Amino acid sequence: MFRHLFKSKIIWLDFLIVIGLCVLQFSFATHASATPHDINSISQSHGNEISRNFIVEFTGEPDTAEALEHIYRFRAIANHYQLPLREKYAYSRVFSGVSVQQVEDNEGNEQFYDGVAGVRQFVETLPFVKRVWESKGYQTSLKNHNITPHTASSNHDVNSSFMIRGNRKETIKVKRADFSSGKLTSPSGILPKDIHKLTGVDKLHNELGLTGKGIKVGIIDTGVDYMHPELGGCFKTPGCPFQYGYDFIGGDGLPKENHEITVAGDGDHDPQDPCVGHGTHVAGIIAGKGPLVYGVAPNVTMGIYRVSGCLPKGISNDDIIAALEMAYNDEMDVVNISLSGGGWREGPTSIAAENLIKKGMLVVAADSNDGEHGLYTSGMPAVGKGVLNVGSYESPYMVGDGLDIISVERNFTISQFIGNISYPFKPKDGPVELVMGITNSGDDKDSDNLNLEDSFYDNPAFQGCFGFPSTLDLKGKAVLLARGGCTFLDKAYNVQNAGAMAVIVANNEKESVLPLISDAIKIPYIITTKDHGQLLADTLKTNKKVYISPSNSPLVIENPVSNKISTFSSWGPDPELYIAPGIMAPGGQIFSTVPRVLGNYTMMSGTSMSTPYMTGVIALMLEARMGKQGIKPEVLRDLLINHAKPIKSETNSEYLTTPLRQGSGYVNAYGSVKSSILAYPTSLALNYSLTNDDRVTKSLTLVNLHETDSFAISLNHKASESVTAYYPNGTFTMKPITDTGGSARVDIENQQLIIPPQQSREVNITISSPKHLDNKDGHWYYGGYITMTAAKENTSHTKVVEAETVEELNVPYMGYIGDYHELPYFSIQKDQLPILFSNITNMPIVEEGQKVSLNGTDSLVLMFPSLRPTKLLTIQLIEADTKTSVGYLPLGYTPYMSYTGLPPSPVLKTVINGVIFKPTSSSSFYSPITSPKFEVFGPGVYQAKVSALKMFGDLDNPDDYEVWVSPTFNVTSVVVNPEMLKHNDNITAF
Repeated sequence: MFRHLFKSKIIWLDFLIVIGLCVLQFSFATHASATPHDINSISQSHGNEISRNFIVEFTGEPDTAEALEHIYRFRAIANHYQLPLREKYAYSRVFSGVSVQQVEDNEGNEQFYDGVAGVRQFVETLPFVKRVWESKGYQTSLKNHNITPHTASSNHDVNSSFMIRGNRKETIKVKRADFSSGKLTSPSGILPKDIHKLTGVDKLHNELGLTGKGIKVGIIDTGVDYMHPELGGCFKTPGCPFQYGYDFIGGDGLPKENHEITVAGDGDHDPQDPCVGHGTHVAGIIAGKGPLVYGVAPNVTMGIYRVSGCLPKGISNDDIIAALEMAYNDEMDVVNISLSGGGWREGPTSIAAENLIKKGMLVVAADSNDGEHGLYTSGMPAVGKGVLNVGSYESPYMVGDGLDIISVERNFTISQFIGNISYPFKPKDGPVELVMGITNSGDDKDSDNLNLEDSFYDNPAFQGCFGFPSTLDLKGKAVLLARGGCTFLDKAYNVQNAGAMAVIVANNEKESVLPLISDAIKIPYIITTKDHGQLLADTLKTNKKVYISPSNSPLVIENPVSNKISTFSSWGPDPELYIAPGIMAPGGQIFSTVPRVLGNYTMMSGTSMSTPYMTGVIALMLEARMGKQGIKPEVLRDLLINHAKPIKSETNSEYLTTPLRQGSGYVNAYGSVKSSILAYPTSLALNYSLTNDDRVTKSLTLVNLHETDSFAISLNHKASESVTAYYPNGTFTMKPITDTGGSARVDIENQQLIIPPQQSREVNITISSPKHLDNKDGHWYYGGYITMTAAKENTSHTKVVEAETVEELNVPYMGYIGDYHELPYFSIQKDQLPILFSNITNMPIVEEGQKVSLNGTDSLVLMFPSLRPTKLLTIQLIEADTKTSVGYLPLGYTPYMSYTGLPPSPVLKTVINGVIFKPTSSSSFYSPITSPKFEVFGPGVYQAKVSALKMFGDLDNPDDYEVWVSPTFNVTSVVVNPEMLKHNDNITAF
């Protein structure tokens, strides 16, 4: 409709604009892209405004005259038609487009764009517009299509099924530990800096003298407390590590004086981190200078790009793109993005990151923290083409406050980790008595018959889930409980209600856990390890009186799951069957800096922590290779991936862990820097390329980068475990099932070859899928590694086998058995299917023809999980008798939908409230109905229809959709609030 109506006018206006562009050419060359515009070049709104942000992507390549031309064309057209838009960013360097804010404008020229609702449809008709993207705040991993800083806790089961963010204004003044002594107590002798021994970074520091000097690193995050003494204590002064920075969120609405922090930045654009700590923690991992935090590359120069702040709201993808543009303008060498969202590489942040990589800058991004949700959980922009996607494994240590235990028999110190930092354990009147919290489970709450000799972790009586009997005096005491049986919050409420002054929960698993507790809990909440919890329980059994008191210095203890893949680290593949993650680095239990007002230091876990570790390693590699001609940055990235070390399967040591869990393996920093052999591509994704005889041939190119020496290379194959998300009966599971009953057959064309210096060789590799999986039900991912040993040769071609001259590298491969096109979107289990229910009665619609009324607040709610990604998800209202579509339900058209997992993980929901919308003739796949004019449907018999495009399906083929249709329901009356017709955002994940 819009295209036909305005085509001639737009073309004529374009002609006038092009004439003007000849005069503005010099202005283009000096245009400062990707900064907020406080200009009047786009129409301003009047009166009451309702903001709606979106990103307009233009045709053509960024960093061209055409990209700048499109910006000015868009501004001129917006002014000419009086579009109610405000320009937030203009992108021209790594992304071609603009970010605009749509506002309600009663004075706009609505004859051209059919009211506020039609603005985006009008924008889509412009001949130089490629597509339009939502610019919403990204939230946690897969739960929405959103991005937040990734700090993970193992809190996804009944033991700890919540995470409630506290009031930041209450927490920013609290220290998590007392580090004033500048020392850490370590009974075992292990220290946080020993993590560098696992990765080889210590050798790069000590043997090669590498520190990252001369390398520029950009950090896109929550800002950094650059005044922290271990981060330099400066900003933009001569010799300061922080020479670049910008705050893209405008101070977040919190006055700086509330942060009790010295501001050395430049006013409103100061990238200081006064409250969150995530970006400061990232910066410490990269460049901490000691004495407590020793970064990977302590002498890099850094740029801080603040895209998230103190308030608990998401991070907008338009801010991330703007930060990428500024990082490019500031000539960063590598950019760290410890943020993640839905897992498609076609998203705008992935596109911008890919364009940045094409320009020679490296981008390192977090894989995501949804490993406990299983396959398909890797996020963007990490899945973007060329982005170094980083997963996490556990560090060898944990750091927490020490807790002194005082009894008649013995005194000792255990670790304590604070669950609610607003209430640290700091008793005013000396040591506090510790008692066991004892109660029976079930209806019988009589605890008199319980014996402390009973198993501490296996008995529900010690879990504190059902309150405490009146005979147990807990007032003013600290209470010991075992993890399990109920949530951490339930335990905290019960202890607090009993009058206790603190609670200690002993973990019942080796993996650490540190939940955030509700502000309603006003007593200290302490977590200790499984071993230390058992030690406390044993002490209480043999001593009548046991007291606890805070220790004078933090305690370093060994991590019981050291060097294992972190449970939170996400799994691949991406929706298009590319291997993810790319590589692994330490990210579990990482000790680093936080803002001074938060206590200077703390421990965090997440792929947010493994990502800066890898960024620091890349900085060392860049420093080591500076001055060497012909070595492109992406080659260094590939060398890092090639020389990682894959680990063995936990279920069968004869197999390796699947590449969908570890990529190429654990980072080998020293081996990567010293390497001379490159293999590309760095992974072999077989995708759908199997021939009829279940074989596929891929080419692998090996390059000798050494200037003078030849290398003899031996190629072999090591199989990995196969994995699936389906039980034999077809039931979906979020805990992948592994198989080590067989492997793919791999035929290597030439297993022994010699490559002269500065030359390459190509090797063909034929892979046949595992035959034993043909007889198994389910959708199986198989894989393995092409392993290579490269030995330097002397001039007589006699092999030299000293350790320093031998390289080990690998290339992972992954294939799929089954019909990927038929990978189920909906579960076969009835309790996991979409459910339609009344928001008033909460009763499901199960009987055909059930009568309902939609009167104002009355509505039907449709909820369902997304068990796999889909390129297009639609939710429509259809007539029950004709099966024809009445229209889409609110926001019922979602391109690039991500996997959500099963409840209690977030699921999708929308409402049926009398409002539907229909696409216009200008609709496109990417933005068909992003802000339409809503319509009201009348009484009648309807059904809800959910359609998910099959994997690699054809958008235009109805047979390529998996469909679910609800029972019929009879709408007897419809009353709609007029406000719903303007803005109706009722599909979400929660």
